[in-house]
Order: sequence, then C-alpha cells, then structure tokens
Amino acid sequence: MKKIIFPIIALLFSLTALSQDVIMQNGTSSQCSGIFYDSGGATGNYGDGESFVYTICPENPGQQVQLDFIAFSTQLNADIMTIYDGDDTTAPVLGTFSGGGPGNNPGLVTATSGNPTGCLTIEFVSDGAGATTGWEANISCYTPCQDITAVLDTSNPAPNGDGEILICVGGDVEFTGSAVFSVDGTGATYDWDFGNNTTATGQNVIATYTNPGIYIVELVVTDTNPIGCSSMNSISQVVRVSPEIDFTGTQATNSTLCFGDSTTIDGVASIPQFEDCAPEIFDQTWLEDTQTTGQAASYSSTITVDCYGPGQVITDVSQITNICVTIEHSFIGDLDIYLVAPNGSRVDFLEYGDGNDPGAYFGIPDQADNGNPGIGWEYCFSPTAPQSINDVAIGGSSVPAGSYAPLPTSSFNNLIGTPLNGNWTFVVTDLWAIDDGTLFSWNLNFDPSLVPPSNNIVSESWDADPSITNTTGNTITVQPATEGVHCYTYRAMDDFGCEYTEQVCIDVLPEIVTEAPNNLFLCNPGAPPFIFDLTQNTPLAIGSQPNASDFVVTYHNSQADADADTGAIGTTGTYSGVDGEIIYLRIDYPNSNCYETSSFTLNITPEPTINAVGDLVQCDDSSNDGVADFDLESQTLTILGAQPSSDFTVTYYSSQASADAGTGALSSPYSSSGEPIWVRVELASDASCSNVSVGPFFDLVLNPVPEIIPASQTICDNVLPGDDGFGEFDLTLSETSILNGLPSTDYTITYYEDATDAETGPGSASEILTPGAYTNTTATTQTVHVRVENITTQCYSVAQLLLTVDPLPVITGLATNTDICDGTDAIFTITGMPGDVVDYNINGGASSQITLDASGEGIVTVPGATVNQTITLEQITNPDTSCSSTLTDTATVTVVALPSIVSLTTNTDICSGEDAIFTITGTPGDVVDYNINGGASTQVTLDALGEGIVTVAGATVDQVVTLEQVTNPTSNCSSPLTDTATVIVNPNPTANVVAAGDICPNGDAVFTITGDAGDIVDYNVNGGASVQVTLDALGEWVVTIPSVGVTQTLSLENVENPTTACSSTLTTTAVVVVNPLPTVVDPSPLIVCDDNVADGMTEMDLNEKNDEISGGNATYIVTYHASLLDAENGSPEVLPSSSAYIGTDGEVVWVRVEDAATGCYATTTLELGVVDAPAVPSPSALHYCDPDNDGLGVFDLTDTRNNIEAIDPTYEVSFHLTEQNAMDDVLPQPDVFTNVAGQIIYIRVDYGPGTNCPTILELELIIDPTPDIEMDPEALVLCDDDGVADGMTQFDLTTSNTEILNGLDPMAYSVTYYTTQAGAEIGTTDPSYIATPGAFTNTVASNQTVWVRVENNATGCIRVTSLELIVNPLPVPVTTTEAMQYEICDDSVDNDGYAIFDLTVQDNIITGGNSSWSVAYYETMADVTANTPIADYTAYANTSIGGAPHNPQTIFVTVSSTANGVDCYALTTLTLVVNTVPTPTAALPNMELCDDNNPGDLEEEFDITANEAAMLNAYNETVSYHTTMADAESGANSIPNPTAYTNTGPTQTIYARVTNTGDPSDPLDTGTGCYTIVSFDIIVNPLPDTVAVDNIIACELNTDNIYIFDLTTQTSAILNGQPEPDFAVSYYTTLAAAESGTGAIANPSAFQNTVNPQEIFVNINNTITSCDIATVSFFVEVQEAAEVNPNHDTYVLCDDTMEFDGDPSNDSVGFDLLSQNFVLLNGQDPANFNVTYYETMADAEAMSNAIGTSAPYVNLTNPQVIWVRIDNDSTPGSICYDIKPLTLQVDPIPAFDMDDLYTICINTNGTEVISAPLMDTGLSSTLYGFEWTEAGDPSTVLSTGSFYEPPVEGTYTVMVTDLSNGCTSTDTAVVQLSSPPNVTANVTTEAFADNHIIEVTATGDGAAVFEFSIDNGPWVSNEPNTNTYTFSNVPFGEHVIQARDINGCGVASDMVLVMDYPLFFTPNNDGYNDTWQIFGIENQLDAKIFIYDRYGKLLKQLSPTGPGWDGTYNGELMPSSDYWFTIEYRELGESTGEQKQFKAHFSLKR
Repeated sequence: MKKIIFPIIALLFSLTALSQDVIMQNGTSSQCSGIFYDSGGATGNYGDGESFVYTICPENPGQQVQLDFIAFSTQLNADIMTIYDGDDTTAPVLGTFSGGGPGNNPGLVTATSGNPTGCLTIEFVSDGAGATTGWEANISCYTPCQDITAVLDTSNPAPNGDGEILICVGGDVEFTGSAVFSVDGTGATYDWDFGNNTTATGQNVIATYTNPGIYIVELVVTDTNPIGCSSMNSISQVVRVSPEIDFTGTQATNSTLCFGDSTTIDGVASIPQFEDCAPEIFDQTWLEDTQTTGQAASYSSTITVDCYGPGQVITDVSQITNICVTIEHSFIGDLDIYLVAPNGSRVDFLEYGDGNDPGAYFGIPDQADNGNPGIGWEYCFSPTAPQSINDVAIGGSSVPAGSYAPLPTSSFNNLIGTPLNGNWTFVVTDLWAIDDGTLFSWNLNFDPSLVPPSNNIVSESWDADPSITNTTGNTITVQPATEGVHCYTYRAMDDFGCEYTEQVCIDVLPEIVTEAPNNLFLCNPGAPPFIFDLTQNTPLAIGSQPNASDFVVTYHNSQADADADTGAIGTTGTYSGVDGEIIYLRIDYPNSNCYETSSFTLNITPEPTINAVGDLVQCDDSSNDGVADFDLESQTLTILGAQPSSDFTVTYYSSQASADAGTGALSSPYSSSGEPIWVRVELASDASCSNVSVGPFFDLVLNPVPEIIPASQTICDNVLPGDDGFGEFDLTLSETSILNGLPSTDYTITYYEDATDAETGPGSASEILTPGAYTNTTATTQTVHVRVENITTQCYSVAQLLLTVDPLPVITGLATNTDICDGTDAIFTITGMPGDVVDYNINGGASSQITLDASGEGIVTVPGATVNQTITLEQITNPDTSCSSTLTDTATVTVVALPSIVSLTTNTDICSGEDAIFTITGTPGDVVDYNINGGASTQVTLDALGEGIVTVAGATVDQVVTLEQVTNPTSNCSSPLTDTATVIVNPNPTANVVAAGDICPNGDAVFTITGDAGDIVDYNVNGGASVQVTLDALGEWVVTIPSVGVTQTLSLENVENPTTACSSTLTTTAVVVVNPLPTVVDPSPLIVCDDNVADGMTEMDLNEKNDEISGGNATYIVTYHASLLDAENGSPEVLPSSSAYIGTDGEVVWVRVEDAATGCYATTTLELGVVDAPAVPSPSALHYCDPDNDGLGVFDLTDTRNNIEAIDPTYEVSFHLTEQNAMDDVLPQPDVFTNVAGQIIYIRVDYGPGTNCPTILELELIIDPTPDIEMDPEALVLCDDDGVADGMTQFDLTTSNTEILNGLDPMAYSVTYYTTQAGAEIGTTDPSYIATPGAFTNTVASNQTVWVRVENNATGCIRVTSLELIVNPLPVPVTTTEAMQYEICDDSVDNDGYAIFDLTVQDNIITGGNSSWSVAYYETMADVTANTPIADYTAYANTSIGGAPHNPQTIFVTVSSTANGVDCYALTTLTLVVNTVPTPTAALPNMELCDDNNPGDLEEEFDITANEAAMLNAYNETVSYHTTMADAESGANSIPNPTAYTNTGPTQTIYARVTNTGDPSDPLDTGTGCYTIVSFDIIVNPLPDTVAVDNIIACELNTDNIYIFDLTTQTSAILNGQPEPDFAVSYYTTLAAAESGTGAIANPSAFQNTVNPQEIFVNINNTITSCDIATVSFFVEVQEAAEVNPNHDTYVLCDDTMEFDGDPSNDSVGFDLLSQNFVLLNGQDPANFNVTYYETMADAEAMSNAIGTSAPYVNLTNPQVIWVRIDNDSTPGSICYDIKPLTLQVDPIPAFDMDDLYTICINTNGTEVISAPLMDTGLSSTLYGFEWTEAGDPSTVLSTGSFYEPPVEGTYTVMVTDLSNGCTSTDTAVVQLSSPPNVTANVTTEAFADNHIIEVTATGDGAAVFEFSIDNGPWVSNEPNTNTYTFSNVPFGEHVIQARDINGCGVASDMVLVMDYPLFFTPNNDGYNDTWQIFGIENQLDAKIFIYDRYGKLLKQLSPTGPGWDGTYNGELMPSSDYWFTIEYRELGESTGEQKQFKAHFSLKR
C-alpha cells in the first residue's frame, strides 16, 4: 500500500522517478504508466481547501487512459473527486466519488471509446478540514477494440450443398480462416474450436475427428490489443462425422473346416444413430449468497447442440419435450431462472429477485450459506405443464419436484424459429443478498424424431476371393483350397463415401497328406503265428507334415471301423496276422472329424527276384561335357518284373562290395560318363530280405551331342501389300554357320517351327519340308529351330535360326498448322519411324529430303508464307534397311489476311481522380491488345458497332494508351499496332507536414509544412482553431511553438491550388513529443581484481555498471567520460573503450545516461577500485598407471599443493572440477582425488577471505593404461617324441607372443618369461627370468606353468599372466599276426587279384580295443611323412606293381592318441591278401512257362538244375540254390528239391551259389570259402487283363443311322494301361471270330455299321507271350446331333449408362440371353433341343453353374465370352450336344453432361451478369448425330448441331447418336425465364422510432428470385425466399435499397429516407457534426423545432430547411451538456393533417 514508509529515502526517490508518478495538482501529462497520487504523494495526506484539475492523456493517438484505484479514502460528501470523460471539465462526467471502503472506491475508470481525446480529467475539491490519506491509482492506456469479423475461407473437404462437411471417423478437415478488420489485423491470432474438445491456433489448421457425431466449428479471431479484442460473430460450420458401420452378425457358419470342406458366411452391416443430441450437463455450481459480494450474481451453464440438420429450427413447441434442472436453494425469492436459445430468444421460468416473494425453496437446502450442497430435487419445465412455479410456491416449504410451465408472461412459443443447433444456456441469477443454493445438473430434451438419420449404407459386398464358390445376396459360400487361416473381407460404404470393412477368418486344418502305407512282409518267417509291427506305417501315414504331433493314427480290421473310428487294433506293434490280410489305417485330427483312411496288406514272402535289363544308353546333355545324368530308376520296374514296386526297393551301386553291403547306393539321376552298375533288390519293410546281382548288371553308355551355334537371316518385306511382315527364306544358307565346322556328311539337318517338335525330330507336325523356300508364318520376326543329328549315334542338338522381315517404311501422319496468318511460317509435320528419310516437294517444286528425328518427326517449314502452301510427299526410305515406299500424301496450309483498326480517340483533359476514357474503333469482334503507360498488356473486344472503350478509373497521372496488336479471333490473325493517345491529368494539390523532431522539456516545437509554392494550407495545433497560410516560393511554411512542456500535434486540414481551384482534404499530422529526462541511479564503486602486475591499475569493464546506473532500462544509453564537460557533450568517451578501460584504484569517472528514444540525458559519477591477484606458475601434469584400464585413477594432489604454498605461505589453495567452480570458490575437492577419464582440474590460489581476486590454474591428470593383453593364452602342447618317454621336451615360448600381445604393437611392448610369478613382477633382474625363451625345456614333467611379463616401453606400465606347458605321451599298437595280416576274396569272377578292403575292420584289433585311439592307413612311408592317408578306408583296392596286382601288399598304419588338443601317434604295418573266387557262367538263361495249369494262380513246376552244367568249372566247387540273395550270400535255406520246384511268384529269381569248398578228396582242405552267386528267373506269364468299356455313340446331323466309326479309339480303354505294342487289340463282328482270332474287321478305324446299334467283339493278344483273351465287347450307335449356329458369335447391346472413365472394359448391361435361343438353334426344334449358357468352357462341358435366364445377365467384363451349349433331348438316351463361344459386347452410348438449369434474362436493364444460355454437349458433330426437341412439341426437331441456344423457356432434350455404333443417349435441361427486379422500399416505422424498419419488395418475371442489400451492405434474403425483406435498426438518413436476381439477370434499387435526430453534435468547426438538425424534416416547411437547456430555457427555434443549431446562444458558446428539444411534424410522405409532437434530448460535446 502507498502508506508504507521506506527507511532508505534514496531508494524511494529512485523508484518514484522511474515510474513517472503523478501528484494531484493543476496540470496535464501524457503518459500510460506510473501512479496517480493525491497531493500528499505516496506517504502523506492531501491538503485542506484544495481545488485541483489534472488531465491525463495517452501517449499515442487512438489510445484511451485508464485509472485503476487500488486505494481511496476522502471525507464522505465533503472532499469530492469528479472524473470527466475528456480533456477538460466540460467533458461528460464519468462519476463523482467520496468516502472510503470498497463501496466508494472508483475502481477501474476508463475513457470511453467515444472519447476522441482518450483523456481523463480529474477534479478534486476538499473542504477546509479533515483531510485523509487520499488515493493511489495505477495509470495505464488501452486501445479500443476494432470491429473484427471472423471468416471461414475454405475447408478441405469442402461443404456439401447443405453447407455441411461430411467426413469419416478418423478423418481430417483442413480449415483456412481469415478475418475482416476495421483497422488492422497484423499479429492477430486465430483460435479454432472444433466442437470435439480439441482446439487449434492459426489461419491454416487441421482437425481430426475420431468419434462419430455432428460438430460445430467456431473461429475466434483476436487482435494484439492488450485488452483482448475478439471477433463476436459465429461461423458455425457443421461437420458431420459418419458413425462407423456396425458389422454385428457378420460371421461364418463354421469357423473351423476340414481341408476341402466349405461353409457359408453372412455379411450384415448397419449404421448406428448419433448419440444424444443434448447430453445432460453435470455442472455442480454453488449459487453463492450474494451478501458476500454485495452484488447480484448470475450463474449460467451451456449445452452445445450440434447434431441436427443445417438450418433446422423449432417449428412447434411440441418439439421441446422439457428442460429439467436438479437444484436446491434456500430462498427462491432470490432468483431469476430462464433459458436462452441459440438465437437469443428466451423463456422465463422464475422471476422474483426483489426479496419480497414467498419464502419457498427448492429441494432440501443447506441453510448455512457456506457452499455445502443440500439435496437437489428435479424440476422440469414443459410446454404441456398446466401451471408454473408461481402457482404452487408456498412460503416455508419446498416447491414440489415435478413439471412446470413457464411464467405467464413468457412462453415456449418464444422459441419457435430458433435453430436447434447452437448454444442453449440455462441461467440462474441471484438478485438479492440472502441465502444460497446448489445447481447440480440440467438437461434439455427435444422430440427424438427431430434427430436426422446419421447416414445410409449405399453399397455392401464381399471382396473377391478365388475360394468363394457362390454368392447369394450378402451370403457367400467359401471352399478354401489351402490350409491355414483364410480371411474374407466384407466391405460397406455409406453415403458419406466412408468405407469400412469387417474380416471373418476361417481356420482350415492342414490337408492330411499321407504317403501310401507299405504292404508289410515277413521274409521266410517259418511257422505261424506271424507277428507284424503295424506301426512301421505310422511315419508314412503322418508323412512330412510339420504338425505330426497333432495327428492320431489307428489301425482297424475293416473300412467301416476305420471310418467310424471304432474297433481299433490294440496290439499294433505285435499284431498276429495272416498272409494277404488287409489292415485299414485311419489318421485324424482329434476332435475335428477330419480324417483320411488307407489300407495295406500283410504278406509272407521269399527273397526278392532280380530280372534282367538292358544297358542305359543316352546322349550327353546340352553342356556336352562328357558327363550326364542317368535315370537309374527307369530300370526299376523291369528289374522288379511282377513284384509290386510299393513292396520292394531297388538300389544301384558302383561295386559288388557296395551292393552286397547295401552301402553307398547311387542316387538317381546319377551323374556319370559311363560305367558298370550293380543292383540290389530288398523288401521295403525288411532290408535283410534282399537279393544282389552277381557282377555288373548293366552298363551306363554316354554319347556326345553335336556342338552347333545359332544363326540368323534377315530379308526385306516384299509381299504385297508390302507391309505384312512375311517373306521367303532359304534356310539352308545358314547350315554352314550352324554346323560350326562339323562335317556335313556325318549329320542330318532338319528344320521346325516348334521347339518341341525339333526335339521330337523328323515327321513331327511343324517340320519344314521345303527349307530352301520357306515363308515365315509369324509376321516380322520368327524363330526356326534347327535340329542337327549324328547319323551314327542319333544324338542331336537344336539351335535357333532367327528370321527377320524388315517392314517397308511408312508415314503415320502428316499434319499442318493451317490456317495461318499472312507472313507467318507454314509448318508441316511428318511422323513416322525415327531415322527414316522422306522425299517431298512444296507447291509442285523441286524435291527435297528430310530425316525424321529421334521422336519420329520431321518438320518442314516455309517461312513467311503469303499464299497457300501445299506439300506433296513422294517417297520414304529406311536408311538401315534401304527399303523405301512411294508416297502420295498431300497437305495444305491456308494463309489468312491480317486485321487493322480505324481510329483511336480520348476524353482529354481531365483532373486527377477522374476517369480517363479511350475509344478504339475497328471491325466488330476484333480483339485489341493495348497497354496503359507502358504497363502490362490488356485486351478489349470491339463491340457490335466496332468500338472498344478503355477506361482508367480515377486517373492521377497522364494516361497514355499504346495499341500493340489487333487480332481477329476467328482467324486468330493479328497485326502489330503503334497508335497512341494521351489523356492529360491535372494533379490535385498536396501538402505535407513534418516535425523537426522530439524535444526535451522547454524546447521549441518546430513543424515544416511543404507543398507547391502559392498553395493555401489550413491547419490546427492540438485540435485548436484553424490557421491558414500560403506556402512561400519554396513551397514551405515553418511553424514554431516556443518553450513547450507537453506534446504538440499539428494537423493539416485542407490544401487548395488557387490557379486550378483544385483542393484536397488533408489528414496528415506531425507530432513533436516532449520527452522526460532519464532516471539515473547513483552507482556503487566498481571493484576489479588487478592483473599480475601489482601497480594498482588494471583493465576493467565499466559497462558492468550499466544496468545499475540505468535502473535496467533497456532504452537508456550509458557512456563513461573523463570529465563532467565531456559527459554533458557526450564525447569524448574514456579511452581506449569503456569495456577495456585501464582504471586506477580510487579513480572517479563521469557517467552520461541518455534515453536512446528521446536523446534526453542526465549525469552521475562512478568510483573505481583495484585489488591484486596472486602470481603462481602453472603446475606439471600428474601420471597414473591404470590397473583395470577403466580410465579412472587415484591422484595425490598434496605435492602440488605444497609446491604452490611454498611460494607464499599466505596463499589459500583449493582444487575444483570446473573453472567456474574455482572462480566461485565452491565444491573444493580432496587432496586424494579420483579422476574422471581425461580430466583437467582447476587450482584456485587466493590471499584469503575478503579479496576474491584468485589466480586459476589448470592441472592435467593423465591416466596411462596398462597393457591390454590376452590373460588366458592357449597352452603350449607337444608330443613326447624326442626318443625318451620322460614327459620332457623343448618349447619355443615366443610362439605365444602374438596371442599374448592381443593386437598390441610388438615394437612398443616388451615380452619376457619367468618360472615364478614373483619374478615376473620384478623383471629381468630376477633369477627366475628365462633368458632363452625360444629353446626352453620344461623342468616339471608333463605339465608346467611359466609366467609372462608385458611392459609398455614408453610408460613403464606392466601386466603379468601365466602360460601352461603340456607334454603328451605316445600310444602302443598290438603286433599279433591277426593284427598285422588281413585276407579277403577277390571281388570279381575274373580273379584279377584285386579286391576292395574295408580296412576299418582291423581298427579294434590293432588298438587292442582302446576306443580313445584312432587308426590311420597309408600306402607308403612317404605318405605317412606327408600325412596323406588312404582316401577311403572302407573301400581300399590293393595296388599294382608293373601291371600285376600287388598281392599280398603291406601298408603302413599309425595309431594316434589325442590329448589336450594335440594328436600324437605310433607306427605299425598291415599286410593285405586277395584270394580267388569260383568263375561260373554269369549270364544264365531264364526259364519261362505260361499259366496253363489253373490259370490265374501264376504257379507252375520248374527243374531249376538245368543250368548247372554251365555253372561248374572246377573240381573243388559245389552249387546250392536259394530263393533270396541273402540266403545265397549266407548259404542258408537252400532249395531241397531243385528238380521239381514250384514258383512262388509270377517272376521269381533263383540264386545259385558256387562255393570253393576245397578238394573233396582231401578232408583237410576246406577251401577258401570264396564263392560266386549267379541268378536266373523263372517266369509264369499271365493272360492279358480285361475291363468293360463304354459304347461308342456318334452324333450326326440329319442322321441316316449309318456312320463311319473309328473302333481304334477304344483300344486304349480296352488295354487299360497295358502297353502297346506288347499287347494288340483286334475287332470282330461275332464272338466266335473273336475267340478264334480269325476274321477280324479289316479297317477298324473306318468301320461302317450295318445295324443300329451293333455289337463289336474284341480279342486282346500279348505279343510277347502270345496269350490272348476274347471276353470284351461294346456297341456302336448313331444319334441325331445338336449344333450351335456357327454364324452367330456376337451379341451386341448399347450401354444403359453414360461412361466417363474412358475404360470400356468395365461397361456392363443386362443381356436377355433367351432372345438369342432362336437364332442359335437355327431351325432346330426348341421342344427337342435345350439351350443353356455358361461363363466358362469347363462349366459348359460339365453342365454346371449355368447362367440363369429368368433375368437379364449382366456381363462381367467387356467384351465377355460366354459359352452356349445345345443338347439334343429328343430321346432319354441322347448324349449329343454342341458348345460354341458367344461374345457379349457392350457398345458405349454418347457420354456428355449438360447443366440441369439455364436462364434467359428478359426485360433487362443492362445490369445482368449472364449472357444468353448455350446448351453444349461438347461432342464432335462428325462423330455423333444430334436432335434437339422441346417438351411442348417433342415431334419437332429444333436443331441437329452439337449445341443449341434456346430462344424461349421450356424443357429441352437432346438425343445424341453415336454414328459408329448407332447407340443413343439423352439429356434434359430446363430453361427458365428471369428478369431484373422492380423494387419498392418503404419505411414502416414512424419518425423517431426506437427501431426504424424498412420493408422492401421486389417483383420480376419468370423464375426471378431476389436478395437484398442496404447501403451496399451484404446481400440477404428470407428463408424461404418470398422476394421481400425487412431491415431493422436502420439509422436515420438517406438509404439506398438494392435488389438483385440470384439467377444473375440484374439489379435495381430504391431510395428511402428515415427521419430522426442525432444524439450528439460537436460544434468545433472541424467539418464534422458542427450543427444539430432533424434529418428528413427539410421538406416540412411548417415544422417547428425548439431547443431548450436542461432547465427548460428556450435557446433556439430551428428552421426545418436551415443548417441547424451551432451550439451558441446569443453569440456565446454553450457548454457541453444535455439539451432538450421539441418538434411538431408530420410523418414522411404526409403533407396535410394534424401534426405530431415529439420531445427528446441530445448532447453537445466540445
């Protein structure tokens, strides 16, 4: 508060001077800050008997002064303050104040916006005694608010036709806004409320709407005025956000499917409605007891409604259900309650507020007046309630909760017409200072039917998916083709264009993919029971499926059990079965009903048979590298013979041993250059049941293919018409090139059109039989395939021969630039292929050539053509192919004459501001280009009279028009023009005034008025009287106002040129501001630390004191000077500068403080002080070896401290982390300090407390890293191979150096070795130092640790680690005979002494069973030394010596022991021996018998010893026979009676084992046991298989029942897979002939039946076994054929809609397919022949998915091919049908779009803005035909052009026909008449009304509809438009009312007069409001006007025709005050009758 007394008077003075405070006195100031005190100032009371007037004006024009009284206390009604709204006491009184307390405080007092000066004048009068503390008020200024109108410029998306923006949920709307400012909008802010609880700021903003609903967007624009001026209008842009579509019910019948199954999915979409339009507001508010504030309080709550349609209003009170409020209040007599609608209308529910009403209350109130809520009851207000609250309120009780009517003085009818959307505000006003209450909530309820539907679904469908098999409505049937999750998307779109999707997913269980189970076999199992392991098939059933764990596999004894999943076999691993038993396997997903079944048989079998096969011979592949892939498995079926391939496995090998062992089987295809192959056959379920070929079974033979290269031939196109791309080639010309040096005599060359046929060879379909004269079959480019075949090997290669036919050159276009203007270039554009050369001539002249450029164009230019130019093309040549074509094309450019003008005239001369007019005459319609004063070119079109008027509005300088060009718009020809004309513009006089500049107090204010010499200028100073001066010869007049103390403003009023009598009104002002002196603070001394020279002088920055001296005022300039004189002069300043001044201790400098804004200054002084700082040298850096290399170390700073303190013991030393901490002497660090990596710390050295002039030093702390080495190096391991097994050996320790250094530079580090760790820490001086680390023998057996020291040579930092030394012992192999000798039998019957040894069988023998040792084998000792072991130990062949086998052979063996990662070995030998084998005949003949005994069992009796004589070649051999190779190999299970053996299979292999059993005469000779096995087959051939076959039915048109049948088409079905030529089929007409095989039909491929139908009999003969059978027969039959008309393949319809997308492929229409039946049947009886249609050929063949014909079929693509099927249904057994394609084609109809409405203006007045309507289709008349008709006479064709100009109103239709296809389309438009208005405007209110109303009516013709404007204001109209409008609140005066046709047919106006009086006038002779007069009375000569003062004294009687009252009485000026008047008058338009009288008052303001 102001009465606080500060103890420091100097500070008080400083603050007072700075704030420019005002003490009450007589005077004036211009200021916008500071404090206004009473005369006692801040601390004292005002005086007795004061009478002061003080005026406070703003600093700048346009501002208004404000006084905010923060304290006020005077004697009540004795000491009085009066405040005036102006610059003196004549201004209106704003208030009179006295007394104390809040009730008497003036508060905030503001100059009104109507106050032109912005000043406040305060008058204070005190009596003679009793002065008090007075007042304190803050002074400020504000700028009145300007008018701001917010404008929504654009939005994206834009509003629709209803003015709403429609978007989808989550969509963005981009808004662009602006505003109309009455003054200036610079810096304005634009605040948006998007209606969805989000806002944004800026002119361009984006709103995102995440929830559906209707939102109202508002824009508030606020300017930079500090009082916060904002726009008051509402843009109320509606944004409708579509609710998301609800897909509830969109689901699948089955969500999980078995693979291959189907299900249906229903699509359901609906749109939810918007939420509650007017949600209840829970806005609990304390209705505070107004006694606490002493003022009435109004509490309001607003519901924003935004969900109704644009412009939707309340039309009936029944649409308002009720307004309900939950409230409690202790006294309703306090309250007014009402509802305010969006348009301001209101309904009152309670109106008390005087405190005298019944003491009723609401709810159960809380009576404590403390803000605690009571219990609220709900009160509703409804249009249908019978009584109001007034009717039921009873004192001392609660008003019952319920529904009530409004007050009788109010009504819900007040709300009719109010918009539903907008802000609805519920208001409770507490008007009396008693009691309180609580408003809990309220809600507003409308008729629910008013809510518009949110939106509609316009489309919904399922996305296409190949697995959708059927669509019915919105239900689809799906059958996914693959496993996994399949999702289907249902897509729906609403009418907002919002698309939403719902996805339904089906989980398709994986297909149960099983491999066929194996039949299970037991190989010679002996006697029952036969135990099978059924689970062997479980892995096959599950297969390779990754989800194996998902399946359950069970086994069953019947198919029914497997399907029903019952009776599963329990003992699947040990099942007792019988031979031939069928087992059924089931695999399924548990709980899914998805399963598969299969079956297999249980079999008892002997060993497999190997049947003989031929060699595999083939040609090399395309690489011809001598290696090719052989399909070994192609031999499998022949090898197996009758043995099922599913039960047996055939494998192939490259050696006998591999085949015997069943190891190393060859894969197929097998890559080989040719070699022998061994075969092994084994039972699939039992590998031990096998048979192996003895010796190679067949050979692989590979022949090379010819190496040839491709070639090409090119010819020109020489076949008429010359450009078909075909020509004749001699293909043989390329043979030499293709053969590429191969001898032609060894090869045959053939040619083919098809690559596949070239591979097939001669005789194939596309073979070229005449290669010497071949015409290509594919235009332009064709590839012929050349086959070159080796005559000997039949191996061949195929190469490509590329044939090219170069086309003849042509041109594709010849265009011109016709027509052209005389003198311009004629241009011809020739288009064709780039590079072609064209010969041509111009106007028949000489030939010329032009080459077409890279774009295929050639431009021929005839410059400056003056006559027509014709080009004739002669020839075109392709220079690359030298082909040319003769041309005859011509084109002509027509030359048109140039236009001109006739004259150019002007209206010169004119005055400045008048219009300059130029008239150009010439030819009507020509366009003239011109410029004004050399500016931009502009065009004018000469009118029908040939005139063009150019007007320069308000010209201020001479206007020169220069014509540039005239253009004929028809020919587009133009001529340059140079005509000019000038309009001379006499300037209006101007004058300006400038001030000489701002001044300080008591300076002279000087203004200079400038203009033209002799001009007369009127001006005033500070709004005073006008002064007139004449400018001197220099055009100047200087005005000087001496010694001023307040701001002076000179305003120019008018300037006149006496010569021209032209004058200009002036508003220019100049201001001389009287600026105050700056406020200066005396500074404290500036103390600076001395530098290192202790001389009491140092550099200092004086500027550090600037803020202290200037009080922080940024506009003050502070400078420093050596003397007062220098300071007053402002120079010179101290040297060298104030920021680097060398100051001396105790020195005083002068300070000048200058206001930079005003130039005014004041001075003061500054004392300087200098203090020395310690001088200390910089310390040395400290080092530390970092043991863990973390960059941190512990430093002892004590030595550094001691070194500094030794210089001067008085020094105080401290260590700091940062330089700033050191400067500030904060956060000192300890002497034992842990650093941060790479750290510099700072040392502060000072004298001690109080000086604060430290020296700051840097101390670098350096961390040296210890070597980063490998701390766990690999151990050095050596074998104990020095000949002494003592665990000692010599190590080279330095081999570990690189690993240990771990990448460190060996030159920068030293590595040394030690036997102890302690020694390594000491170094090389320790006795444990190993001086020779390269040759160190361990001193501890087997294992020793040495120590390694690594030292950084630069820093001396070290690190020590250990290194382990290990010595491994050697192994000891076994040396027995068994271990050192290995015998086997020769591996071939030729006994070549070579065999394959599996050396690994010796491993265990040599190692003595030590599994930790490994054995390696080497051929020689050199191989051992080179560590080159034998490549394959399991298949080693003994070598040869001199061509003979090395037998026996000794090899070398190493036995290795691996320990500690090192392999140590010992050496031994192994001798290999090969024994001979028997050599029986290898190829034994097979034995074959037919199945003669018991046919069908394929069993016969054989003597298998018949081949024995061929097998035995030596005395010491014996033979045994076996059914399996395994038995033969083992010698077990020999056949007991081989002379009478019955086969066990159709083809059975017998294995004969010939064994060396020794000399039978020597019992001690048991032989070598070597044996050889040979085999042969015993075969029982079956009879051919037979199957029933279908009959042959022939379809024949107009049949005679006789037909030529090709019986051989049955051959394939009869053989049923039995191959030809192994089986032959013959046909017979009788069964006897077929059985005997005689009398076969001679030509079965052309058999003519003799009866219809006729039976044919068949004989099947096995050509290999000669067995035949004749049990098959079939019938041949002839039936009547069906035929689709071959001459009708297209069905064309015109489209039914116009298409604008340019894509005909999506055009569709409904095709009536039934209409095509007649023409398609082509005479066939529709009663016997059925026609159906299909979308695919496959559907037509299958007769599935026929197209329905009950409704037109809509094509899917355009064109679309469908398939027509006609069936002969004349007899039940008829099968004849025909299928042909039918193309559905939709031809487009003409597409165009005219406007729906056109207007013809009639009775025009020249203001129309539209011309005669032109209905234009925009289509070409050469491509389309047109017929225009009018609905009144549709038979009359008005026009046949592409456009039509209607002469009269009507409904017009144009039918357009596409001349290319005959399709038509129509469009209709309405042509209406309209006209400009006839306007009548009337003032409907009486004179002097409170609200003047003008009603205007406009009439017109036709469809004219009008909108209205008053005084060029905005255009408005009623809704609905009645062509009338009412303007309200019209001010007095003359008003122009305009009406215009909204169709554009013109404008008209009327003028009306409103009689009324001005509320004030200002008679100050400024030309504005200088007199007071009744407006509109001037024509009532008998009117009487009397003016009185406020006391009733008559001052003046006015004449109605006079200028009015000038504010004087008897020549004296009357003061500012209110004055009264009376008038006797008639209403406007009345001239007779009784006069009326009116009385009122107005204000005079000065």
